[in-house]
Amino acid sequence: MSVLILILVLTLAPTSPLVAQTPAGGSISGVARDEQGAVVPGVSVSVASDSAPGAQRATTDRVGHYRLAGLPPGEYIVTAELQGFATFVRPAVVLRAGLNVPVDIPMKVGRVGEIVEVRAESPLLETRTGTQSVNVSGELLRSVPLSEGREWFAALAVAPGVVTTEFAGSKQFYIRGSEPTATIVQLDGVDVTASAKAGVTYLHLNTDAIADIQIQTGGVRASAPIGSGGVISIATVSGTNRVKGATTLFVQPRQWNDSNQPGGTSTSIEQTQIDLTLGGPIVKNRLWAFGSYRRSDVKTGISRTAGQLQILEALISGFEPIDSTRKANFWFGKLNAQAGAHHVSGFYQKDTNPLFDILPNGQNPFGQATGGMAASVRISSAWTNRLTTSLGASYNDKDRQTLDWQVEGPNIRVFDGTIAAGGRLAGNGQLASLGAPVLSRLTQPNEKLTFALDTTLYASHRSTT
Repeated sequence: MSVLILILVLTLAPTSPLVAQTPAGGSISGVARDEQGAVVPGVSVSVASDSAPGAQRATTDRVGHYRLAGLPPGEYIVTAELQGFATFVRPAVVLRAGLNVPVDIPMKVGRVGEIVEVRAESPLLETRTGTQSVNVSGELLRSVPLSEGREWFAALAVAPGVVTTEFAGSKQFYIRGSEPTATIVQLDGVDVTASAKAGVTYLHLNTDAIADIQIQTGGVRASAPIGSGGVISIATVSGTNRVKGATTLFVQPRQWNDSNQPGGTSTSIEQTQIDLTLGGPIVKNRLWAFGSYRRSDVKTGISRTAGQLQILEALISGFEPIDSTRKANFWFGKLNAQAGAHHVSGFYQKDTNPLFDILPNGQNPFGQATGGMAASVRISSAWTNRLTTSLGASYNDKDRQTLDWQVEGPNIRVFDGTIAAGGRLAGNGQLASLGAPVLSRLTQPNEKLTFALDTTLYASHRSTT
């Protein structure tokens, strides 16, 4: 409620051109020069995109420099105007999460209403940092089947320097040899990583809510949260002045799977996934909202040999093979507001993800749940052409919990034979695990509250943070 009140207060304040930062964004900057190569101060530069909430503006300083920082990912139109000069228009400037795009502005003397449009130029490249990174767009995630479950972290599969493995039915990602639990995940610039032994699979989102993902694999920026692995920055979609939404139904029947286990059971998958998104203005040009929802219902078969099935059928009356199951709801809501040189953003995200799994020779499943809640509010301000600040607070309780299948009685293990060990007989060659499952999974509580203050002072084309 306090986040909403703060956004509304700033929304109702008097407005002026916005020159401010938003989390997980990129920047567009450059120099305005006339036909003789002299710098041109006082040029009004604006950028607009169908994927960004509202236009943003800046004015070139006494040495012709301008900078628009913290822009959401998207395709922008850059416009520059000054009395006595023709209007400069540069369309199709593609901006990605975490990248800085240089766009210099050649100003030509012209009549009122004359427009100079620049279309053909060299590719836009990042030249200001030594960070080794790759960007994966939300459009690519949605159009290419990178994973069966259409998860956002499938983007890591296409990143150089990332090795993907699978353990206990869960994907593990090693970035440049670092442990999977050493990776930092940021959502709109906010750390949503659990305190210890976390992984990228602790965060789940409707992929329709993702605008862009930057995967930093080397030369990680000093401003990133402390970690010994890679840094993943996810930029989400924002509401705009246009109301738009999407509905997606993804169905994978079990009949579409084949089996290579004659007489046994295979890891066939049956899943139903429903994705919903909706975004638009609450107060046009002032306050925008965006929300997404995903319902995921997945059943995964357990690989068993014909011999394992025969043993279980002999030991358990009326035995029927049980699948690994997951039924989860993933929520995300976001507000953006602008008031003059200030931009306010906040989000709420929840993704508790319960999973019940079972051993190939087990009678009953064991369960665990990962994920939880994350929330953030941030105020970004541009005080001058050179000084910007960002003040934010965030909280997340993403953890891992053990879930009880509510089976009474002890755990009984059946072995093929016995061997002598230390003067005692010990089981050898386990055939089955009956009764209550052994709850040996890791329980990892977590609550993380973070306050962040970033101050950036720009000097010419360089910056000090």
